[in-house]
Amino acid sequence: MALKDRIFSVLEQDSTLQTLVGTNIYQGDLGEDFDNPPAIVADFATVRNVMGCGGEILYGEKICNISIYAISQKHVLLFMMLFKILYLPIWIYQMLNFNLLSGMKMLNGTD
Repeated sequence: MALKDRIFSVLEQDSTLQTLVGTNIYQGDLGEDFDNPPAIVADFATVRNVMGCGGEILYGEKICNISIYAISQKHVLLFMMLFKILYLPIWIYQMLNFNLLSGMKMLNGTD
């Protein structure tokens, strides 16, 4: 069953498409050649009433107010690792800054 058919079959039951969040999709569904299927359908939580919209659903294409983000699982993991690595120095700085400030307050006897 193609992704478009799945979307409209879900629409008959649930017009918010929330049941499609996290659905796995495969190469044939989007008409694109992915290196790393399955991809993840994300960000359907805010979609409202798209009945009557037609056309083929391609990678990243907007159909009415549906936005489809097909991201390979490898890219999601890579992004999360990169975010953690970039955020680590900020977290360390915040912890040191907080500890230094609280230590200074204790030494000065002020709150």
